[in-house]
Amino acid sequence: MKTKLLILSIFLVNNVYSQPGWFTQNSGTINELHSISMLNENTGYAGGSNSLLLKTTNGGTTWIALTIDLNNVFSVNFINENTGFCLGNSAAGALYSAKTTDGGTYWKLGLVDTFNTGASQFVNANTGYAVDSNGVFKSIDGGSTWNLVHAAGGNIPTNLFFINLNFGWVCGRNGMIRKTTDGGSTWLTVNCGTATNLRDVFFVSGFTGWTVGEDSKVYRSTNMGNNWNQISGNGLCGLRSVYFVNSSTGWVVGCEGAINKSTNGGVNWVLQSFATTTYLNDVKFVNPVTGWAIGFGGKILKTTNSGVTPKNLMLTALIEGFYEPLTNTLTGDSVKVYLRNIFSPYTLVDSARGYLNSSGMDTLNFQNAANSTSYYVVVSHRNSIETWSAGGNSFVNHSLTYDFTTSSAQAFGNNMKQKGSRWTIFSGDVNQDGFVDASDISLIDNDAFNFIAGYIYTDLNGDNIADGSDLGIADNNSFNFVSVIRP
Repeated sequence: MKTKLLILSIFLVNNVYSQPGWFTQNSGTINELHSISMLNENTGYAGGSNSLLLKTTNGGTTWIALTIDLNNVFSVNFINENTGFCLGNSAAGALYSAKTTDGGTYWKLGLVDTFNTGASQFVNANTGYAVDSNGVFKSIDGGSTWNLVHAAGGNIPTNLFFINLNFGWVCGRNGMIRKTTDGGSTWLTVNCGTATNLRDVFFVSGFTGWTVGEDSKVYRSTNMGNNWNQISGNGLCGLRSVYFVNSSTGWVVGCEGAINKSTNGGVNWVLQSFATTTYLNDVKFVNPVTGWAIGFGGKILKTTNSGVTPKNLMLTALIEGFYEPLTNTLTGDSVKVYLRNIFSPYTLVDSARGYLNSSGMDTLNFQNAANSTSYYVVVSHRNSIETWSAGGNSFVNHSLTYDFTTSSAQAFGNNMKQKGSRWTIFSGDVNQDGFVDASDISLIDNDAFNFIAGYIYTDLNGDNIADGSDLGIADNNSFNFVSVIRP
């Protein structure tokens, strides 16, 4: 029973990440979605065109439509499961803020301005900020009334982000960034180095933030927004939203439904998904692995693994002592497989646990590997010699097939043993020091003398007991000086 439980747990660990990086959820609408606010992994809200306001309590598996007296919902911002705010326009065109204190059942409206488009954010139940073509507005009574605290001037603001009551940033047209450190009483205006229209701004702390816009470039500040530098842009498209979970890891979305991820603060980006929609308008995460992106056509995309599509290795390998050539079957057992860089010092890139079945096959999922990059495939078994692939191997479309059993040339240094017509990984390295020698034989001999049985390292043939047959395998390989051969 213990052996079966161990095998099951290994199988589950290996397959837990088999879900694609981003997958579609059914929003029940084809209306454009503008903004999403997720409180946690389960509860969240999304707003869009034609009075659309959606709510989920099960992580987006189902979305229900709420009633709100706004023609279009531009911003959704919940601070807890009861209290939330929306910004949108009325049928007449004026801009209104709406507040709920019962999770979205009832909404109270407050007039913001006469313009009909904008964005807003509340930092607590009373204090919030909004922007439209006239400038920056502030409310201290939960959105019932609003006051203009900074006029737009020549550069119309488009979005905003406040990290607390006092510190906030506004982005806008012509590369404009405005910053306040006193709750909107005074503002510093800077240009991030572009004439483009900026669409979003986001900070992970009072110091580090990003802004993106229609020029498809990413700009970053590391000094509270006083100065900005373009840090990337190649391969990105018409950016509309940016979100970082820390100073290194973040996502941007925009035209062509593209979702791009960075793990170095925005310097480099990796395309994770193309959605079947023209634009994605907003992206939000509730933790480093769980997030949503929304946009045109009612599109809602979700990830539960930080957007990574696992790379699948279809592996075939046989363990010398566990393989019976007469029946061409393997006594199944667990292995650990490593992916290593092909250049010295052969840095470890990723690893996965798997279970070789009776045919010596398993599919292993890797989270950190990339397509079109060469890796050594390294197989490690509890009492066998670590074995490296002959050379570098690349994933294509997230998939790689490698078979160690067809030829000794499949292993680096031809370091395998033939049994029948197939090639196997040498058994006998009980203490995993890279050699089959007297120290391994001594361990097997001691367990055999004491009739030790079960899932033990000294069992080289998988019959769950240490005995003379195991000694024979180790003795033969020790005599032939079998050891690990690495690049």
